[in-house]
Amino acid sequence: MKRIISLLLALMLVFSLSPAALGAGGEETAAAEALHALGLFNGTGTSADGAPIYELDRAPTRNEAVTMLVRLLGKEEEALAGTWQTPFADLADWAAPYVGYAYANGLTMGVSDDAFGGGGLVTAAQYLTFVLRAMDYVSGTDFRWDTAWTLSDELGITRGEYGRDDGRIFLRGDAARVSFFALGAPRKGDAGTLAQRLILEGVFTAAAYDGACSAFSARREDQDLSPEAVYAGLIAMKAEYPEGTPWTNLNEYVRYDMFGYSSYTGCGCVGFAMILSDAVFGDLPYREIPAGEFTYDSIRAGDILRINRDTHSVVVLEKREDGCVIAEGNFNSSIHWGRVISRSTAESADFLWTRYPE
Repeated sequence: MKRIISLLLALMLVFSLSPAALGAGGEETAAAEALHALGLFNGTGTSADGAPIYELDRAPTRNEAVTMLVRLLGKEEEALAGTWQTPFADLADWAAPYVGYAYANGLTMGVSDDAFGGGGLVTAAQYLTFVLRAMDYVSGTDFRWDTAWTLSDELGITRGEYGRDDGRIFLRGDAARVSFFALGAPRKGDAGTLAQRLILEGVFTAAAYDGACSAFSARREDQDLSPEAVYAGLIAMKAEYPEGTPWTNLNEYVRYDMFGYSSYTGCGCVGFAMILSDAVFGDLPYREIPAGEFTYDSIRAGDILRINRDTHSVVVLEKREDGCVIAEGNFNSSIHWGRVISRSTAESADFLWTRYPE
């Protein structure tokens, strides 16, 4: 199933689905560095050589999250210079200007009428809500705050990694990644992207943004694509999508900028294969190789094979001499890990999707 969604994006941005519990990886670091270069993200200190320390593997508090949001919007100076009134009696002195600005501009609320709860850890739903409000979307109208990922997934800011809300810890690395991809996503009402607004406001220049995006892409693509690394990345997703999880054609996954479409929807087995692929390969482009143009020797871990007379898609976890170990969705209406398909089945696949650079 394919559908085109018209989005006015300055840049089509995509990213991996690594579980937050695994800690910050190359993409989170690349996002933090890109934001830092634009003046939108600060470290928590500096190293001996003067480089910022981002602490991307640490869970941020609500105070920190709102501070990150204000900086993302380029409003730190305005926040620090203002005198803000809030109903919250529990604000830390250092956080008061940031929370005050966010509260005055409708970006955040408290955990009760008189408490902000700034020392508590921020959740994915809360941070996504902060960001979506900053993009002019209205909670309660455009989205529900407790399922904010529904809209952020649609906008391409997130890719389904927070939809389960299964108690996973939201890290500073997650915040950096969400913030970076929010820059290229459309604001409400055909108002352009968040980056375009910040450029118009003089927060940074178009050239600086282009440079940050290029640096991000270069850093993101500098990744280990060895069979061992790809296998490890795929198997890590088993924690989020365990054996036997119900999965049918009603389960969909939307990916932006794929095969020439502004958006591409994969249902059932295709959607699950795309989820695993994006988890490992991030924004590397898909290439489709038809039957007859690939051999068994050219199949690699992470490749998606279309088998069973063009009716089922599977992800190669490991290639062996006699066959491939696979992961698959909608196998007996559920997710299955570890089935082995024969060498002949693999090499006679109807087509192959790969993310490895040519």
